[in-house]
Amino acid sequence: MHYYQFNVGDYIKTTFHLTLIEDAVYRRLLDFYYDTEKPLPNDNQWLIRKLKLQEAGEEVLTIILNEFFILTDNGWLNKRADEEIKGYKIYLDKQKANGIKGGRPKNPPITQRITQAEPKITLNTNHKPLNTKQIDTPTAKAPKGVKVLLDLKALLTLVPDLPTEVAETFLDVRKRLRAPLTKLALTHLENEAKKANLGTVEAITMAAANSWRGFKADWVKTSSGLLATDKPWFLTLDGIDAKAKALGIEQGADQYQVFRSKVLTLAGVKPDEYKEAKKKFS
Repeated sequence: MHYYQFNVGDYIKTTFHLTLIEDAVYRRLLDFYYDTEKPLPNDNQWLIRKLKLQEAGEEVLTIILNEFFILTDNGWLNKRADEEIKGYKIYLDKQKANGIKGGRPKNPPITQRITQAEPKITLNTNHKPLNTKQIDTPTAKAPKGVKVLLDLKALLTLVPDLPTEVAETFLDVRKRLRAPLTKLALTHLENEAKKANLGTVEAITMAAANSWRGFKADWVKTSSGLLATDKPWFLTLDGIDAKAKALGIEQGADQYQVFRSKVLTLAGVKPDEYKEAKKKFS
């Protein structure tokens, strides 16, 4: 799941007793649970490394797992998350079925009975503002002064490499925020993506994943003004894993800090270089 509904009231009632660190651990576990759509592995060290929970420690992780998750043979389960994921899959199946049939079922035509007493009444079934127009092709022309909205087909035509699921999620986010996508808004997003050295697909994917209505380059910059996407490989978990694989190094039973140090040493990354880069991207 690229996004999930977050009920602030329910969450506060359930987690108000948690410390800041405990709350952060719980949110990170939930995000990973929704992203993978499956139970958390019953392996504390693996979770600590994968989710970067070293500062919190295993004791805090154990407290959160025992309070909010249920241990089964398949791993740690969360009932609320399972319900949301199940509902999400039902929605996707429904959308897929509609797609096979050629789209969502069309509403039956509405007819109007005209009587002698009311011979000229016309029926207007469009309750949307008259200054907007939904189009299904990016080249369609709208009357002057009319705001042109982009639907799924138009968005995929303008951004052909964008996965359909990401496009649907992005449009749904904007719909929930009452900000239908326009050609002008898409152009603005593309310009901001260029400033952040990102492609349009990457920017829309990031926006959809974080429930953003759009994208701005400043949102992916560090406190030093550098782009987070410019991080050197040794400051990211994926980068460390990729370099370890290239060097033929396995973590085994080592703590993540020890494993990372081995990778950095064999890759020739000096301690001063690592500290300086970490300072820049903090």
